[in-house]
Amino acid sequence: EVYECLVKDYAMPSSDTCGYEKGEGHPQIAGSFPRYLRKMVREKKLLSLEEAVYKATLLPATLFGFEEKGCIEPGMDGDLTVFSLEEICDKADYPHRGEPDAKPLGIPYVFVDGKCVVEKGEYRNTRSGKTIRKQEK
Repeated sequence: EVYECLVKDYAMPSSDTCGYEKGEGHPQIAGSFPRYLRKMVREKKLLSLEEAVYKATLLPATLFGFEEKGCIEPGMDGDLTVFSLEEICDKADYPHRGEPDAKPLGIPYVFVDGKCVVEKGEYRNTRSGKTIRKQEK
């Protein structure tokens, strides 16, 4: 049912994020988007890759008014995830069954604010990016 809902034009994937201790928390912290792409595009074929990426990037950026987010062009924030659709797989699970913060497979590179934060699948302990807040006009 969750996947059927995500087909709607206005539906967007999301994740659970918050502070947590290593080995605790919910598998959605590390696994939401890899699972979304694996299920919606590769396995169930409910969305094209382009539709799935749009729903996870430009659609929420536009809805929430983040004009510098959501697409790749000059002047935009440089946040990119390089992944293999054939390999992407969430490995996170509930604490009593596995690791809720287990890193996914198939994501060799992540760039945040133009800086490489994941290289060859390994987090580089780089602090980049910034907290963004929507200012009411």
